[in-house]
Amino acid sequence: MPSTYKNKRLATWVTRQRTLYNLNDLDKERINKLTNIGFIFDPDEAAWNQKFMELKAFKEIEGHCNVPQKYSKNPKLGSWVAIQRANHRKPNFSQIRINQLSNINFNWQINPASIKIDWESYFLQLCDYYKEYGHSNVPSNYNKNRLLARWVIKQRVKYRKNNLSKDYINILNTLSFDWNPVDKQNDNWNNNFAKLIAYKSLNGHCNVPNNDKNKKLGAWASKQRQKYKKNDLPQERINKLNQLGFNWNPIDEDKENWDKRFDQLAKYKDLHGHCNVPKNYPKNMQLATWVDKHRQKYRKNNLSQDYIDKLNMLSFEWDPKNTFSEKMFSELCAFKAKMGHCNVARNYKQNNQLANWVNTQRALYRNKKLSQEHINQLIKIGFIFEPDKDDWEKMFSELCSYKAANGNCKVPQCYSSNPALGRWVSRQRVSFRKKIKILSKDRIDRLNEIGFIWEFINIKKNKIISWINRFLQLCDFKKEYGHCNVPRNLDNKELAIWASKQRYKYNKGKLAQERIDQLNSIGFIWNLKKGALNEFI
Repeated sequence: MPSTYKNKRLATWVTRQRTLYNLNDLDKERINKLTNIGFIFDPDEAAWNQKFMELKAFKEIEGHCNVPQKYSKNPKLGSWVAIQRANHRKPNFSQIRINQLSNINFNWQINPASIKIDWESYFLQLCDYYKEYGHSNVPSNYNKNRLLARWVIKQRVKYRKNNLSKDYINILNTLSFDWNPVDKQNDNWNNNFAKLIAYKSLNGHCNVPNNDKNKKLGAWASKQRQKYKKNDLPQERINKLNQLGFNWNPIDEDKENWDKRFDQLAKYKDLHGHCNVPKNYPKNMQLATWVDKHRQKYRKNNLSQDYIDKLNMLSFEWDPKNTFSEKMFSELCAFKAKMGHCNVARNYKQNNQLANWVNTQRALYRNKKLSQEHINQLIKIGFIFEPDKDDWEKMFSELCSYKAANGNCKVPQCYSSNPALGRWVSRQRVSFRKKIKILSKDRIDRLNEIGFIWEFINIKKNKIISWINRFLQLCDFKKEYGHCNVPRNLDNKELAIWASKQRYKYNKGKLAQERIDQLNSIGFIWNLKKGALNEFI
């Protein structure tokens, strides 16, 4: 069982049993139990014995133990045989295994005849390669025949060590065999040069940065510059790089490019009043990238003080998010000083940015993504993170006061003393009846404790509830848009039809006074043309 088996506890336990067995520390009863289920205490020994049995079977058929390394019927057996010969030369090879192999007349020295046959086999494969490609320089990563590629390399190594017979040298020379190729180095260089061409076509220059995306290519470009300075780069490669416009000393060009971007940023500030170039700035994407890159370098303390000072002259914001938050917080403080609270409406037209920021803080708070420092800062100025909850508590308190005065919770919908309470009570009943419960169990329990009546309306119940639902939707519409003139678009089509119907009934004298009063309480305009005219008077 491998140690990487998905049941790691079982794999660890199995390993421990083998260790205890080898230390003679496993009791006999457990050894017997494990043996009965075919447990192998020494998997290496078992694997060796299995191969030994396969070798004996090979000998019975072939009459010898010289298994070819490329033995198609059992490729692993050929490798195993070669490993035994290699281990035999080591002093710690088991004498028991030597005896076992010797008993079947295992040949510890490779048969020269078999070597010749093997060599000739590879040479014939090289001849086929030569016919196909016109040369014998088999690349090291030749996927069609990796064994041939390794054999070719091996001949060159033996040649350099004067360890290759003259006959073999002469035979290989008939194929114009290249004994000292630099194809691998050339291939690597040419591959990187091709990548540099692609980089230039994309970026307009050859100054590859040493970042994560271009780390290897950047290191290669730097290496070419180092070799050039040491006069260690072939003239052919220098010429190729020069033709591409390779800069041997990019520091001067970087400075020139920096000054160019700085001037562009100064013009951007003159136009917009700040240096916060958006990341998707369509007019100059390269400037946006440059600005973002300098903020990253600043955070990593990897930007020179000279550049920092120059950017500070433009009032460059190194952390625009925090700067924006501080600005919004100051505006919220001013809003509170004027209004007496921090509940900025979502459609607060005088400052849309502030309204959006306030909603964002509440969303971050709900998702537990707002830092404790910001939470404390907002709490100090009386910021309410869950205004709906506070509104509910306020209305519940007013309902309790109503019950104390009247003895019940049957607040009329058009309760003149407190119209908002009448609407709130109706809203609780509607929320309670919905299939997807909007009203929490805690709130239901609290309303039940004070004797709240959920089915207060019985006469024409369905129609009345439908009317209440539409009225509450209209209240929500007004809260969001500041008026009750619902347009007939796809989002508000049904509500717009309902509002028109109320106007029609009103003009025909068919709308109940109670409903007229309710609609009047939220500033409903009965004659849209006249209402629109009054806005311009």
